[in-house]
Amino acid sequence: VGNPMDGLKARMEQLLNQEAYSSLEKESEKAMETYPLQPFFQYAYGYALFKNNQNAKAIEILESGLDFILDDVMLLNRMYQVLSELYTAKGDLKKAADYKNKINSKS
Repeated sequence: VGNPMDGLKARMEQLLNQEAYSSLEKESEKAMETYPLQPFFQYAYGYALFKNNQNAKAIEILESGLDFILDDVMLLNRMYQVLSELYTAKGDLKKAADYKNKINSKS
């Protein structure tokens, strides 16, 4: 049957690719309730919030999600990228640059 979490991740990647941000927001929020320590779901939720113009909440979710990433450089870079965009939108260019500079070019 496989891991139910893998199915959820695949579904969220699909929603990300389809730019279905309202559905992504709902599904990733539910996934976070079930798997609160999964950084991918925090990324998906934060990204959906960002795309749905809920920037303050998106920053909060994404920054807390950073604490749960152990060895997924690609996911870390994705989070840094979105945080950089969020802080740029907010007008905090120093913090935006800080996150931009953290992106690891070896991913």
